[in-house]
Amino acid sequence: MKQFFVDGPEELELACSESFVPLRVNSATDQVKGNLRHVQVTADVGMARGICSTSELVRTQRIIAQEPHEYVLLSLFTDGAGAVRQSDRSAAVRPGIGALYDTTRPYTLSFGQQMTQLVLQVPYSSLGLRRNIIENVVARPLIADKNRPLRVLRSMIEVVTEGAGNDEGDGDSLADVAVTLMRSAIAAETSSGSEGNLSRDAHRELMVHFIHANFADPELTPADVARAHNVSLRYLQSTFAEVGWSPASYLRQYRLSRARELLRRGSTVSFAASQCGFVDMGTFNRAYRRQRGYSPSDEHDREESR
Repeated sequence: MKQFFVDGPEELELACSESFVPLRVNSATDQVKGNLRHVQVTADVGMARGICSTSELVRTQRIIAQEPHEYVLLSLFTDGAGAVRQSDRSAAVRPGIGALYDTTRPYTLSFGQQMTQLVLQVPYSSLGLRRNIIENVVARPLIADKNRPLRVLRSMIEVVTEGAGNDEGDGDSLADVAVTLMRSAIAAETSSGSEGNLSRDAHRELMVHFIHANFADPELTPADVARAHNVSLRYLQSTFAEVGWSPASYLRQYRLSRARELLRRGSTVSFAASQCGFVDMGTFNRAYRRQRGYSPSDEHDREESR
């Protein structure tokens, strides 16, 4: 963990630039004060808790050209108020409300009074989402009370930046959880209240990511996928049908492909089944044989004989 104590605009700029991406203090009084506690969870994923008095920070096109970085940041306010501006939009943020912003395009962070915020920074590549999906949600208010993954993220960042929950060796798993939660928060936001906020292709992409993140849960059903994205089961089925799948067949195929990976690495049949959402061995054996033309035991034995 790294901690910065800010006393003046230059120290504010240094703290933010070293913790996240290069920025410029656009306006602040000489008396601007604050502190920033930053945890580098992995080489690319960071979390922070910052307190700052009235100021404005900008990432300009010139800075982007000089220091290109491809990250998505989430700011969640716990005290005070401010605004996030990007893509000709502005999100007013206050306790319980946050906003996303993207480091590949100019943005402005304005703090009209002393504020406290929690920040998560993840690489674009880790989210695995197309840019138009991200562009649809940046600089829009995200309301934690209406977005469960956002509430979980808030608690996680609070714990990590207080010095707990990030034991040595746990960074990768913690980062994976944070990235999955951010992706889920984006999915909940883009789907909220309307099946028409995003294109059908974009919705399907988000739902596929959700299946990939939750396939090991034996209780996961297409209805759960639809519910997590605030869409109807009929809508879910029709979007998958457009690419020749049903949600149930896609989930089954993905589970079987992941089970095959485990078998080819030497895992037992029962372990592979249990790790991939199958609770009944008979069901697993039949499904595997239908897809591959031979049993999971045969797959395991082939690897053992090599």
